[in-house]
Amino acid sequence: ELDAAIKRFMDCTACWTPQWFNKPKFHLILHIVDHIQRFGPTITFATEVHESYNSIVCGWSINSNRMAPSRDIARRAAGLLCLRHLLSSG
Repeated sequence: ELDAAIKRFMDCTACWTPQWFNKPKFHLILHIVDHIQRFGPTITFATEVHESYNSIVCGWSINSNRMAPSRDIARRAAGLLCLRHLLSSG
């Protein structure tokens, strides 16, 4: 059933804008059924949520003294986690 829906989606997309077929992530839709059977629900292998933190960590790294960037990033993250805990009545 999902396979048929994906094929229909691809047909509609091809009629609407074939430029999308050049996108690597769009190609992954063709393999989604196999991935679900192998790895389970798609939410368990979504990466976009974690990729959004790259810019935040990069910002922390820029403000580092460059002597121990991992320690500086860890301290900044720990401080923000403590603040979040306190603000959520923890």
